[in-house]
Amino acid sequence: MIFVVIIFVLGYGFYAFSNTEYTFVIGEAKRPDLNTDVREISLFNLNFAPLMGMLGGGYYLHNISIPIARTAKNQETVNKDIVLGYFCCCMSYLICGTIGLFGFYGTYFNKYYEKSPVIA
Repeated sequence: MIFVVIIFVLGYGFYAFSNTEYTFVIGEAKRPDLNTDVREISLFNLNFAPLMGMLGGGYYLHNISIPIARTAKNQETVNKDIVLGYFCCCMSYLICGTIGLFGFYGTYFNKYYEKSPVIA
């Protein structure tokens, strides 16, 4: 199931790269004009508190690695396996987060933004 979600997010992300023009701004991005193919992506703003909560919750779930490491058959490779697991998880978060941002903010989802009370 995880691979299906990752493939879905990457597919829409790469599709959005082909038909949407992105400009990068520092600070608050303007609301998108749905009649054009241009979207502003904010590189930095002060509204990051909700993201920190999600990040903390996501990494809290990784506490199960300690019991798994204690009961592993081959104790010599536990450190390597844990580092590799954290690296793979971090890369999947980064790739799906960045590509997903572009994908879901692209022009394919204009009908969703037209119905949204926040953007419209």
